[in-house]
Amino acid sequence: MAASTRILILLAPLGASCTLEPAGLRETLDARGYFEALVKPQLVASCAACHATREPFLQPGREYESIIEYKGGLFLTRPPELSYLLHRGQHQGPPLTDEQAAEVLAWLRLQVRQDARPVAVTPTVSAAPGEYFLSLKQLVGDPLARITFRSEALPHSMGSLLLSDLKLVAGPEAGIQVKHPRFVISSAAGVVSDPADSLSNVELNLEPREARPLGPGGVILTNVPKIASLAVAFASIQRVQPQKMATCKALDLFGRTVRPTLAMPCATTCHGGPNSVATNAFNMRAATSTDAAEQMRFCLDALARTNPEYIEQSALLRQVTPPAQGGTPNHPYKLSDPGPFRQAVAAWVAAETK
Repeated sequence: MAASTRILILLAPLGASCTLEPAGLRETLDARGYFEALVKPQLVASCAACHATREPFLQPGREYESIIEYKGGLFLTRPPELSYLLHRGQHQGPPLTDEQAAEVLAWLRLQVRQDARPVAVTPTVSAAPGEYFLSLKQLVGDPLARITFRSEALPHSMGSLLLSDLKLVAGPEAGIQVKHPRFVISSAAGVVSDPADSLSNVELNLEPREARPLGPGGVILTNVPKIASLAVAFASIQRVQPQKMATCKALDLFGRTVRPTLAMPCATTCHGGPNSVATNAFNMRAATSTDAAEQMRFCLDALARTNPEYIEQSALLRQVTPPAQGGTPNHPYKLSDPGPFRQAVAAWVAAETK
């Protein structure tokens, strides 16, 4: 038996049956062994009825190869928590249970550590008209690094989206070097990259705090399903020219005036619970934390979603503002009266930028 898939067996008294000993099993397995022993049985039971032949990432007899090769490795994302294997959106088959998802994530983490080139990918956002913010924190470590864009449906063109004002922004902690970004569309029909590969020639090297258009600043996506999500994957993205760690200068003001609204209703109803789409977009679990380091990180995450020059254009405000009052339509929750929150954010950002 190959070392990568060996299973520990208890020595039993003569005449007794042998039983599998799970203790220590995971520590003895490489990524393939982990998949074969602990993940493949779960996925085959839940997914093979469809995905052995349709969108075939569980081809009989080569399940491991087909799942890691799927769409050029799009299941093997960095970070693995954003893998499309865990976040498939609306789906005809049964969803993974919490226990199955935890086992799959454990395997993905092991596989990505052992894989030479995992696909660097941002969190996903809804493929619907609106204004969007894609954090690059998990890819370059800077909570203020991001991609922003506006999405609108093209008239007279079913399933086509125009993405405009497409910008790459480096935070204060480091510059960003990127090569070949590409939009990825995920839906119940599967996962596909932008067929036009519109940004294939893009190579950018940003200084800390620099903002530049991503390619021509606009992309047209075609054949986008009505219910789908978008993310940006990179052939390469890395942190360069590291600077001092960013801090919130007005943390106390943030904690007293802005954080309460983010804690309730935002975190309690959506961004701090089991909704993975919401938490991947903006994880607000720290909104109710009393840990000083967690509060600082949360403050920086919120600061990344502000526009100090045009405060009313801040994603932090526009997402919770009704469209009739200048908000973006793509965020499902709106404050009935966003005025006090807008004033609190404006005063806090002014204190941060003194």
